[in-house]
Amino acid sequence: GQWPDYSSQFDYDEKIHAAYATFTGKGWGGFGYQLGLRGEYSDIAFHSATMPSGDQLDKHKYYADLFPSVFLSYTLKDGFDVQLNYSRRINRPRGRSLNPFTDISDSTNIRFGNPNLAPEYANAFEINLIRVLENHTLSASAYHRLSSSVIQDIRYLNQGILYQTPANVTTSTSSGLELVAKDRLSKWLETTSTVNLYHTRLNGFTYRGSDYKGSEGFSWNARVNGTLLLSRSLTGQISGFYNAPRIMAQGRMNSNFRVDAGLRQSFMDRSLLIALNARNLLNSFNFSSSSYGPGFYQESHNQFFG
Repeated sequence: GQWPDYSSQFDYDEKIHAAYATFTGKGWGGFGYQLGLRGEYSDIAFHSATMPSGDQLDKHKYYADLFPSVFLSYTLKDGFDVQLNYSRRINRPRGRSLNPFTDISDSTNIRFGNPNLAPEYANAFEINLIRVLENHTLSASAYHRLSSSVIQDIRYLNQGILYQTPANVTTSTSSGLELVAKDRLSKWLETTSTVNLYHTRLNGFTYRGSDYKGSEGFSWNARVNGTLLLSRSLTGQISGFYNAPRIMAQGRMNSNFRVDAGLRQSFMDRSLLIALNARNLLNSFNFSSSSYGPGFYQESHNQFFG
């Protein structure tokens, strides 16, 4: 059949070849260490064919990276550990961000991907305190992360039309404290709770001839997962998360939250499983933001159902 007008075909192929090496040992007293190095070779190809104009794009990217890591630990006493960690990390852009197809479903707010996006890289430093009790595991992690080639959705105004595309526009620093509690509250209820409080700074940058001074701000998020052991074969799960308002390169993302639930029934000595899941129970999950730039200020709201 015929392609509908303004349709797109985007083929994405990603191959990541990796080699790992670790060296683990124990030192004086309760001291332990693990040194690691991961080498990656990325082979990424994608093809975009946009109808009906016939425009096509073929790209093939190769890049190699090294990711060192250092994990040091010390046991102060039984069930009480201190860890000091360093690692280098990568966050690769995915298909939708790379697809150059122009979405004109809103003629005044046009979106398109950026096939020239590069990965984000981060150097992460952490210190962790872990306390293990009979029915509880508590951990507190203080961290500091330095990120480069940070990907942000950037908007700009051109002849009265607002355009939006992702770009590697800035570097950032983030420092925070993450608290995690794993609790067995009874024979039938187990929970995992996480609270993350952090301060982020996005450094200034220039985009399409306009200078942005950068921004900084405090934010936090929380997540709770509860598992109900209703019987030997029936388990239930309920989970929820909340994200507080947080900064973006051109504005602020507003808060959002979601609650999900599910049941899982096993049969025939757990060789057969039937699961029922319900997502976004309160119909609360959305992305809303305010953004600004030369000649514009925009409020946007996207609601997700189901």
